[in-house]
Amino acid sequence: MQHPQQVERDAFEIAIICALSVESNAVEAAFDRFFKRDELLFDTRRQGDPNSYTFGIIGQHNVLLVYMPGMGKASSASVSASLRGSFPNIRLGLVVGICGAVPELGNKKIFLGDIIISTGVAQVDFGQRYTGHFVRKDTLDDNLGRPNTELRGFLRRLSGWKEQQEFNPKFLGNIRDICGKKGFSDWTKPTLEIDTLYSADYGHRHRNLRNCSVCAQVGEERPVFCESALSMSCEQLGCNNVSRKREAEDVPVCHFGHIASSDQVMKSALDRDRIANQEKVLGFEMEGAGVWDNFPTVIIKGACDYADSHKNKTWQRYASVTAAAGAKAFLQQWEVSSRDFTRMAESQGFEYFAGNGSDQRLTMFDNTSAKIGNQGYRQTISGPITMNFS
Repeated sequence: MQHPQQVERDAFEIAIICALSVESNAVEAAFDRFFKRDELLFDTRRQGDPNSYTFGIIGQHNVLLVYMPGMGKASSASVSASLRGSFPNIRLGLVVGICGAVPELGNKKIFLGDIIISTGVAQVDFGQRYTGHFVRKDTLDDNLGRPNTELRGFLRRLSGWKEQQEFNPKFLGNIRDICGKKGFSDWTKPTLEIDTLYSADYGHRHRNLRNCSVCAQVGEERPVFCESALSMSCEQLGCNNVSRKREAEDVPVCHFGHIASSDQVMKSALDRDRIANQEKVLGFEMEGAGVWDNFPTVIIKGACDYADSHKNKTWQRYASVTAAAGAKAFLQQWEVSSRDFTRMAESQGFEYFAGNGSDQRLTMFDNTSAKIGNQGYRQTISGPITMNFS
């Protein structure tokens, strides 16, 4: 693939947003190429923009990666607002990283390392807190809107049988490519024995009640918050009430559905299942809601735990890899816009003249191929455009 030697600010229409270093490192490894500083015909950020960026190419798209200074909706909202000011042509934002998964919802079963691609988001911590009860605001004015028409159509197509035949090999190939890069040899899938799902009412607590006065006060059967137990592993505590284990080697799976976004880390399996059943969400994350209203957004997250009190960081690296690989596969099937098409095609030796916006047409003059008399060959292209320059 040939690349333009220099790019303007408005050449970037896709942004990837990451909150954690483990997430952004995996995304960096998914880039096909990075732009050097002298290839950028603009200051990397405008006055008043505190964000840090990396610029490069994924598939056939110019993509920028922005690094959040911290987790949560406030941080992601601030970062995406500044991003929008510096790069007004952004038409797609991908929030990429890790999440807590709902292990089972209806006929869906999600395992660690699987990815979730959002078709909608529920802001589950926005509402009213009563004694022992929380009521989420659920009116049209309070809810985050649906993805725009372009995204809804693309997500519907991407989740269909035909597109999945293309997406899945790309997704799995991207995982292999990332894990094969220097520094990522230990980011591969952990052993399957570590993917353990406990019963929802089986808390992360001392099993030997003689070792903890807090756990002894309430007995074995009632829920308890024990701060000292949080710093101990399941092996140290003797957690053994396993409701599901992975029985055989398998590959990560892509799930499409709604995802919950809040500023609270979900560590309660009982609350996880209650919210999942109410809102029909597949996972829990912390940044998507803050980006959602600034530009069209898709959340792509890898399942690193089951959003329960037994959660740990064992799967975070691999889940970050699968999320980055999924984001790359997503972009490998995302259509190039007319503006991107024009810029990238000109670098291939073509001249393009855009038609008016009402009919979304492009007229193409090939100045390098066969001529008809003294005239260039002209072709009019209508509708969405996908072009593979690899």
